[in-house]
Amino acid sequence: MNHNVLKDITRVNRTNQFIYYLRSIKPLRKVIYTNIYEKTDQKKKLGRVVSVFHFIRIVVNQFVYLFIVFGLIAKIFPSVPIAFIWLLLVLLGCCINTISTDDSKEKWTLIRSFKVDYQSYYMFRMRNDFIERMLYAIVMMSTVLMYNQSFWIALMMGLFVMASKIIAEGIDLTYFDRYHEKIKGSYKIGFMLVLTLSVGGLYLLNLLSDHLFLIVTCITVVGAIGFIIRNPFNASDIHEAYGLTMLQRTRPDESLAEINLKTTQETLRIDDDYNLERSNRVLNHQEGYSLLNRLFLERHRRLWFKPLRFRFVIILVAMLLSIVVLWGMRILFPNEFIDVSKTLSTEIFKSIGPYIFVVYLLNIGESMTRAYYLNCDSKLLNYAFYRRPEIIWKQFLGRLGTLVTLNLIPLLPIILGVVFMVSVEFIVPVRGEVMMFILTLILLSIFFSVHNLLMYYTLQPYNESMQEKGILYNLMKILVVMVAYNGNRLSSVPNLNIWLSIITTVYFVLGVFCVRMFSGKTFKIRK
Repeated sequence: MNHNVLKDITRVNRTNQFIYYLRSIKPLRKVIYTNIYEKTDQKKKLGRVVSVFHFIRIVVNQFVYLFIVFGLIAKIFPSVPIAFIWLLLVLLGCCINTISTDDSKEKWTLIRSFKVDYQSYYMFRMRNDFIERMLYAIVMMSTVLMYNQSFWIALMMGLFVMASKIIAEGIDLTYFDRYHEKIKGSYKIGFMLVLTLSVGGLYLLNLLSDHLFLIVTCITVVGAIGFIIRNPFNASDIHEAYGLTMLQRTRPDESLAEINLKTTQETLRIDDDYNLERSNRVLNHQEGYSLLNRLFLERHRRLWFKPLRFRFVIILVAMLLSIVVLWGMRILFPNEFIDVSKTLSTEIFKSIGPYIFVVYLLNIGESMTRAYYLNCDSKLLNYAFYRRPEIIWKQFLGRLGTLVTLNLIPLLPIILGVVFMVSVEFIVPVRGEVMMFILTLILLSIFFSVHNLLMYYTLQPYNESMQEKGILYNLMKILVVMVAYNGNRLSSVPNLNIWLSIITTVYFVLGVFCVRMFSGKTFKIRK
């Protein structure tokens, strides 16, 4: 199929989506009527505007991404050559974003609705991706020079962007041609893990340099040239087999929303092997909404028990190893032990900042709220009694107690380990530091528990297909991740533990108040 035809179809799809989003805004719905979908001339003009906005969005996203890499990450890790961090991120993107793994609405509309053969779509996407990569290379080179990197490094980065894309797509097609299946995700994870450890090892050996980056880029370019000569990209038999494999994974009439819902249902499904005897004991000892919540936990043990057990064991093993190492040092190397003990006594309690991200990662609130909606609330919210404010409030309190309890479990090894180290004088903190440390950890765990439920009850982002449609909800998620990830940068704030305790307490009170006042209007089924 001609690329111009595919380009026109893609532009029309984007224009229709743009009109849909405009009409979803109530004031604009009165001005933009439904018959605009049928007005070809107006849609052509609007299509040009949409294309311009699409181009601007690509450029802006690229500048934002490069600012994060060279402006923020470079400052967080000033001693690490930023070119290698950027290289790892590019390779990670290449592993994830191959054309075959793309599940965008645009792809499935073209393949299913317009009966586009897979090779035509692949070559169309390959062409568009290369145009975007060339644009990215230009933007990146200007950004790199702006951050005082050398011209040769900027040029090599531009070549690496193009070459890595060719290699990723070439390996993807070659692997399928040989083994008749897609590359497994575990292989990609293993590759990135080995690559990251290799870069880390070279960094510790002080071998990362501009010369090494140039050598890696040259090897990548040579590999890309090899794939261009071999040219698996135009092999029609590979594309035909690949396309059939992808289409067989789903029904021809299955929408993206149904695919997303099916995946979510599989992830958050009720346990297949739940204990009926244990459920019966719950029935005999609980009643009302406490019974509903307890049964929910019993039927979803796979969702919360296994992750918590895994995290608990990992942290427990890490703490036990630390205790054994310190004990051995005190017996065998007493002088070195004194230095290590002084350092730990200072650094562990110096600031709670680095622990913010740890507590965030240990939190299971988001997966639990998704399960609450899919397997419970999405059905019960159809009944008027379940939408009553007092019922919502009662459910919120019950679930809050559950989440707070569950999220505290992985922190127990940290708390008990620190208390034990202090009791046997492995570390000697200033008086009162241990209690403040433990209190702040507990309050941080409560903070994330309250935050997940607050966002769920006041914004309720999930629609019938379990897609997150709330813009404010997604912005809050990004904000929380950024704050948690940059927690170590807050270490310089004076009395950070006290401030975090105050902020967490205030947020808890405000969160509970907001749920009490507004959830009756906001907690509802989103179409």
